[in-house]
Amino acid sequence: MKNSTSYKSVSENVGSKKLEAQIPDIFHPVAKGVRPDKIFFYYFQDIPKRLEFENVNPDIFLELFKKKYSDRILKDIFEKSYSKSGKETLKYHYLILRDNIVIHMEYGDINLLYSGFEEELVTELRKIILGCHKEKKKKPEIAVIVSEGSGYLRTRKIKFKKPLINFQENYCDDFLPVHQEVENQLKKKNESGLFLFYGKPGTGKSTYLRYLIKSIIKKTIFISPKMAGNLDSVEITRLLLDNKNCIIVIEDAEGLVVSRKHERNSNLSMILNLTDGILGESLGIQIIATFNTELKNIDSALIRKGRLKLSYEFKELPEEKTSRLLLKQGIEVNNPGPMTLAEIFNYTPPNNSSGSQKSMGFMRN
Repeated sequence: MKNSTSYKSVSENVGSKKLEAQIPDIFHPVAKGVRPDKIFFYYFQDIPKRLEFENVNPDIFLELFKKKYSDRILKDIFEKSYSKSGKETLKYHYLILRDNIVIHMEYGDINLLYSGFEEELVTELRKIILGCHKEKKKKPEIAVIVSEGSGYLRTRKIKFKKPLINFQENYCDDFLPVHQEVENQLKKKNESGLFLFYGKPGTGKSTYLRYLIKSIIKKTIFISPKMAGNLDSVEITRLLLDNKNCIIVIEDAEGLVVSRKHERNSNLSMILNLTDGILGESLGIQIIATFNTELKNIDSALIRKGRLKLSYEFKELPEEKTSRLLLKQGIEVNNPGPMTLAEIFNYTPPNNSSGSQKSMGFMRN
């Protein structure tokens, strides 16, 4: 008996190239998922107005919304992921309404897109969303810049643990008062300025940075050296305008800050403007730049009084502290000399050493 349902394959009706041309590009070229503005245009062929709400409890909102407006839902789209333990994580959620409205939920934020003819419903939805606001505990916020395609940039939160630091053991004796001054400066609101950390690789700059930004109740944005090469772009400027009173961290910033025989590139000019110019005064952005070269190689404009809040050279630990840290690992070395933290915690005895190192702790006879 033949199946009563008959159909033709897509290729029999429409050529593949023609079909591809008819499907709008609603997906991010780089990031996963779909763009809210493009999905709105896909359904309603209009450019939307947009309301953004931060720090909303999506579960409470969905419960309230579906109790009252479930009959208005044209399409319910979501993406979830599951860990090995079965823990569910909502990546994004779209509610497409018959009223030319799109509700986009992602990472505790809600975007409400509408065409402008549904003001009464939008007002009601706005009240519901604001009623689902969850109290945000004040804590450090660390983010990186991601591209969502077509040049659009946004920040995305990242998580990492605050490292344990023993300032007396792991850094030179002059560092603790420097740390205290840096911390006091960064806690100030609406203050601009530049902080330069430099020294040999392995001296503890990155570890200290992780500790520092986890100690400041402020948004910190990491900018990669590659991204910092476009610091003067319109997209970066727009992003900075949306992130006033934040800290910018640029690691391995030699390409930006080193003097180029009196030739100043536009990215360096942007740093100068952000730290002691019109933009700096209006945005209150503080910049921390790290590099491995010496301070004398840095463009002189960066170390001008007023712009440069503080600079510090991370050095090898003196022999006494080096010996102490090695002994804590069960390693005894005669006259080790000054060493970096990386050298100490990854110590390998010289090939020609004989008897200068002996086992300590559990391995000791």
